[in-house]
Amino acid sequence: MAAVTFGMSTGNAAAAAAAQPSKPPVFSKSEQLEVVREVCGAAKAASAVDDISTPETVHGFITADEAMFYVELLSEGYEVQKTVGHAIVFGGHQLIGENKISSHEAARTTVCATLLEFRGGKWTVSAREASLAETGFNGRDPQVTLMAIGAERRALRIQQGQWHSGSSMTIDSLYEQEAAGIREILSVATEADDCGSGEPCFKWEGTLAASSTPASGAARVDLELRLKGTYRNGAGRIVKLPAQPIVLRFVDGAYTPVGRTVAVQALWKILQSPWQ
Repeated sequence: MAAVTFGMSTGNAAAAAAAQPSKPPVFSKSEQLEVVREVCGAAKAASAVDDISTPETVHGFITADEAMFYVELLSEGYEVQKTVGHAIVFGGHQLIGENKISSHEAARTTVCATLLEFRGGKWTVSAREASLAETGFNGRDPQVTLMAIGAERRALRIQQGQWHSGSSMTIDSLYEQEAAGIREILSVATEADDCGSGEPCFKWEGTLAASSTPASGAARVDLELRLKGTYRNGAGRIVKLPAQPIVLRFVDGAYTPVGRTVAVQALWKILQSPWQ
């Protein structure tokens, strides 16, 4: 991928070129517009109406054909391996009628993500994905954050809610830069139920967090998935989730449970797709 650079907004490019700043420089609105044009395909700043509940005006960026509208989900600086970086993520929405965001049940959000590095007084795109993920229902945006998965590693964390006939779940996914792209390294349901289907039903809730220390010799920390509640096993019976946390380790390009017993793998399959 050819290097894509954006002008510096701090006013002293020569000084910045001589030494990396101790803090990430300001990522300006003009640079944000350049990113959404170059990576996501939007053409200009605009506004649209979100009327899923109480109508409100949302500010963002629109494509030239006025078919897609992008809103900022994340704009955050970070520093890893002595490199100043910035993650910027937009949610893309289909437009209907007079610049209205589509909010019918099948409407999805297209996640457009860019990772940049500050080099020689300019921001340079190090990885980008125009359609990293398609998430959610009713045109709702996912929650996007940066998560430390090692002393020198950051991952994009996308948390999205899903609903179906009164049942719900939350999918937690991690994405990491690889070469010039961004790829998924984990996807798991941290909350789920099927109570919309009647009783008896299962229901669980939980948290995903990084371990305090990495495994011996590992560049990435282990993750801990702590769950409480019940799930429906392969035989269709509702049983309790184990009390101890599920430890996830980075192996062969993805986070997977430590201990590959038949029981652990069966549970892991269910946690990735609760509504089987």
